[in-house]
Order: sequence, then structure tokens, then C-alpha cells
Amino acid sequence: ISKSIQPSLAFDPVADFAPVAKVYGGGASVLVVRPDSPFKTPQDLIDRARAAPGKVTHGGVFGLSGHLNAASFLAIAGVKGFHVPFKATGDDLPAILRGDIDFTFQASTVSMPQISSGKFRALAVTSGERMRLLPDAPTLKEVLKNDLMVQDNWSGFAVHAKTPIDIVRRLNAETPRLLQDASVRKVLEAGGNVVSEPDTPEQFGAFMRREFDKWREIVKLTGVKPE
Repeated sequence: ISKSIQPSLAFDPVADFAPVAKVYGGGASVLVVRPDSPFKTPQDLIDRARAAPGKVTHGGVFGLSGHLNAASFLAIAGVKGFHVPFKATGDDLPAILRGDIDFTFQASTVSMPQISSGKFRALAVTSGERMRLLPDAPTLKEVLKNDLMVQDNWSGFAVHAKTPIDIVRRLNAETPRLLQDASVRKVLEAGGNVVSEPDTPEQFGAFMRREFDKWREIVKLTGVKPE
């Protein structure tokens, strides 16, 4: 995302790193509102934004996935909202509870405990399929009929681009053993992430390039630029 928003970034997230292995994927961001919000569905937010352009507010750190989740949701729906920037991830959650903003997107690993305890209401998810932990929350792909709304959170290992290939392959070979550790899997799966099947450095590299292309398209669609 950062390279697409800031082309002058000092490093290239693809060219300057050697991919090792994907660790997890499938973890969605969740569109959340406060429990007493008048918005019960994503369509409620869209209808309000259409009736009052720029009045529906959302929060998040500028340029991170939560900001782009919301910006692309509104852009694809053809409506305008208002982004309230925060300094750190998670700072927008108290703002939701205070009623300072209408909605936000948070990674499932962050939002699930609050949703489970009733502090927040989940309206939708950005995964390609409905999450096992939130079966009643539709995907935004379902709502908007657009593949760009499939915006999974994922993580993987990478090293310096000049790392010798034999070291890259050794690290890749060790990754599945690490991911089979029960304590590691428990942490990764608690927020709805799916531990990755073993892949090769080449497969992970191809995935990274596809993700880079997708987020570049999303940034172009939303018009998000540094202020």
C-alpha cells in the first residue's frame, strides 16, 4: 500500500526483498459500529452517505489497510464519506464508542474480542468468504459485487533481496515446522486467520506481486494521496 500512495518511498516492497514463505492469510478486516448505532447493515451506511454526502465518518491511520478498506467501500458504492485520521492503530475504537465517528474497519485479530463481548457490532467482512467466527456478517464482495472488496490481511517472511538462495530455501523449509506448533497456530487462528499451506519462495513472491497490483488499483480508485 505504502509504495502505491508514496511512489518516492525509499524502498520497493517487492524488488528489495526476497520472499521466503507466507505464514497466514484469510484474516479479514471487519466493518464495525457501536452496539447502539442506527446502522444495522452496510447498506444502511451507503444509504446515509448517499443522502448526506460527506457526513458519514470513518476512522483509521492514514494509508493503512483500515483506511483503504473504508475508502474503497465508499468509492465502489458510489458515495462519499469523511475520513478522520488517527495516529495509531486502535485509537479509533474508543472514538467509535464515544460516537465521534460512525464506523471503522479493524483486523479480525483486533476486533473479535470486542465483538464477542458486545462492545462492537460487526456489519461485514473483507474476506472472500464469510468468516467462521462471524457467520452472519456478509462479505463486502457479496454486498457490492466487486472482487476488489476481497481485502484479506496476511503475513509472511521475507529477507534482503541479496540473501543467497540456499539460505532462502532453508528458511522456507523450516517455516511449515514452525507453523505446526500448537501455540503458534492458536495465536494465529484466534482472530480468524488461516495458517498457510506450505508454499515455495516463488509462489509467495507471485502472491506478493498480485497483492501489490491489487492495492495499487485500490489506491487509484479511491484517490487517496498524502496530505
